[in-house]
Amino acid sequence: MSRHPQSACGLYSRIAIWGSNIKCADGTIFCGKSFALDPRPSTRKCSTRSAEDDGIGGVGGAVKVGVRGFGSHMAVSCDVHQNRIHGMVRHAEELIHDADILASSCSNLSIADAVIRVLAFEVLLKCVIYSETTFRPGGHQYKELWEKLPEQTRTELLAASSVHFGSRTDFSNIEDKFVDWTKVFMKACYYYEYYWDATFSEQLAEGDAWEASGASIEDAKVRFWPLELKAITEAILNRLKASLYPRSELIPKS
Repeated sequence: MSRHPQSACGLYSRIAIWGSNIKCADGTIFCGKSFALDPRPSTRKCSTRSAEDDGIGGVGGAVKVGVRGFGSHMAVSCDVHQNRIHGMVRHAEELIHDADILASSCSNLSIADAVIRVLAFEVLLKCVIYSETTFRPGGHQYKELWEKLPEQTRTELLAASSVHFGSRTDFSNIEDKFVDWTKVFMKACYYYEYYWDATFSEQLAEGDAWEASGASIEDAKVRFWPLELKAITEAILNRLKASLYPRSELIPKS
């Protein structure tokens, strides 16, 4: 059974087994580390501080701290624009968290984790567009969405993405990868449509022929680019966090 890390072709299992459990050089799992930023006050640890103490704006001169999350607690602004961004970031990180759980299972039979990762990327891409332009984007055409960002932002995001895995990733043709990720989200989740008129034996034969020919990424029906997806997702996520909390300090867990 194929375990090609970047692409998939042929039988359904060859689409599903795509290298989502790749370990990076630093020992982390493919999706990487994340922590949720949740604006809802935690019932376990919640208090108030002055806005001046936290270095951020607040309603009535105070903000809630001690938010629920997968990592350290962080002060949260109550500004409407910031809250929208904050909610999108939280949603994306929850999706990444759930994709990690699916990918870590040895009994994972579908590409659900891959689709969820692309969805998380989409949410963050739309979020950074809204954050920097106030335009509320829609749709799943990631190439067109990317072009809505200011040129300087795109340059900085690609620079940050490129250093994440170094030579193991290629961002020289990022527009093509955006098209591939759109295809993952909109078409690969309905894998059976690729073989609507093919018998099971014909699916097997097509997958075997693809492997025998060298399992070329260019010839694959679906291309996931997991390392590039992780790198650009984290680059956008880090940029959004820096925008949300430019002066706030982490509040250690008790």
